[in-house]
Amino acid sequence: MDGNFVLRKNGHPVESVPSPDSSGGLAEFHLADIATSNAGEYSCEYYQRESPQIRSSPSDALLLVVAGNLPKPSLQVHQRGKVTAGEKVTLQCQRPEHLTGPVMCALLKKGTSTPIQIQSPVGKETDFSLQNVTVDDTGDYSCVYFQRKAPFWASEPSDHLVIWVTEETESSNRAATTLGTTEIILIIICTLLFLLAAFLFYRYSCCGAASDKMTKSSRSSKKPEEVVTDVPPAVKSYSPVLT
Repeated sequence: MDGNFVLRKNGHPVESVPSPDSSGGLAEFHLADIATSNAGEYSCEYYQRESPQIRSSPSDALLLVVAGNLPKPSLQVHQRGKVTAGEKVTLQCQRPEHLTGPVMCALLKKGTSTPIQIQSPVGKETDFSLQNVTVDDTGDYSCVYFQRKAPFWASEPSDHLVIWVTEETESSNRAATTLGTTEIILIIICTLLFLLAAFLFYRYSCCGAASDKMTKSSRSSKKPEEVVTDVPPAVKSYSPVLT
């Protein structure tokens, strides 16, 4: 369809002409010498050149922020050093304490035109989580915060933070497997030692009880000893009878 394209900023038409490099059905608007005044929500629409000039619905709004008006935040990562693929990486963006007002925080990656994530802060901190990272997540990261409403001022980017993601090597897998096997062997040995100690304790307890029982039984079965005296037997005496 033959038509004209219109670029709007915050709902108002922008005095900008589509690039001559634009092909059919596509219009490119170039903004030169970007300044903080260029920040805002942009949309586009088109309409027929011939009568009746029917206009299309506006496109989805695209927010353009220009960094540099607010103090820069700081970016920290919970993990230090290299990260293994498949792990979770959490980056925390902190904005200055003295700033007030509703803002949004964005996580940026060098070489990517759009933010990786955009979130609302909790207090002065915003946590960005990268789940199941891969080697493609390796790169330089930074963060910015910006106002939710006009004039859409944004901070300077934080200092860059480098994240290295490495693939899990075969040697590390083998080491983990070996560690698991060693732990299993130690558990089995400890279990056997415990059972042996319990058996010896039980055996000792039974033998001790049987020994005490036999001692008591032998003492009770003995007969009392006969007592021998030197007293002579009694002698009968007869008195004479006088008649």
